[in-house]
Amino acid sequence: MPKSAVLYIDLLGVQNLWASGGSTAVSLRINAFHRLVQRVIEEIPREAPGIHDYTVLLYGDAVTVLCENVKQAIELGIHFFVKSTFDEVNNRERPFWLRGAISTWRNHPGTGNTIDILLNDMTVGSNYIMEPDYLKVVAMEKSGFKGMRLLVEKKLVDIDDYLINWPNGRPVSYVNTLQQFGYSSIGQHADVLWMVKERETFKRLTGIIQQRFKKSTGDEKELEQAAWTRALFDQASSITRYYQTFR
Repeated sequence: MPKSAVLYIDLLGVQNLWASGGSTAVSLRINAFHRLVQRVIEEIPREAPGIHDYTVLLYGDAVTVLCENVKQAIELGIHFFVKSTFDEVNNRERPFWLRGAISTWRNHPGTGNTIDILLNDMTVGSNYIMEPDYLKVVAMEKSGFKGMRLLVEKKLVDIDDYLINWPNGRPVSYVNTLQQFGYSSIGQHADVLWMVKERETFKRLTGIIQQRFKKSTGDEKELEQAAWTRALFDQASSITRYYQTFR
C-alpha cells in the first residue's frame, strides 16, 4: 500500500549518556530500546481499527514508521506510547522517555538514498542523502517541546475525526491544541493525547507517570522530562473533566 504519513519517535536522554557513560552506556541503552520497540510491535493487534499495512525502520535511538495515512500514524503512535509506558521491563529498569511527531510522506521506501562518491570514475565511498519529508518530521520532533508528547501537523487533522465518548459526558477529541504548552514557530501543531482514549487506561497511566516523577528526582534531565510529562497529564485530565461536566 502507498504510504502518505510518517511517525517518528525519538528516545530521549541518549546525548547525555555519551558524556556520562560513553559508548558502552549508549550501546546498552539503544539495545534495550530496540528490544522495547520489538515488544511493542509484537503487541500491535492485527485487527486494530485503522492499522493495516505499515513499515517500521529502527535505527539507533529512534524508530520511524511509514504509514498509509495520518489516522494510522496517530493510532500507531498512541500504541507505542501506551505500551511502552505499561511495559514491565521498562518500568523495572530506568524507564524510557519518548517524544514523537507525525507529518506527511511521499511514499518513499526509506528515509533516504545512497549515491556513490566518485573520483576519476572510481567509487571511493557513498553519500547518504536524507529524504526531505524525513528531515521535516525530525525537525518537528526536535523543535524544543518537552515531555512525552506526540505532535501532529494541525492542518492534517480534523479534531472531529478523533472524538471519544467517556461515560456521562460530551465527546472529547484526543487530538487537541493545549494551553500553556509551547509550540514551535516552524508550523502549527496539535498534541495527540495518547493517554486518554480509554478511561481506565488513563488512570493506570497516570499512576505510572506519578511514580516515574518521584523516581526521577536524582537526575536533572530526567526530572525535566518527567515534570513536563506530568504537566501534560494534568492538562489532559483538565480537558476530560471539563467535558465530563456536561451531562
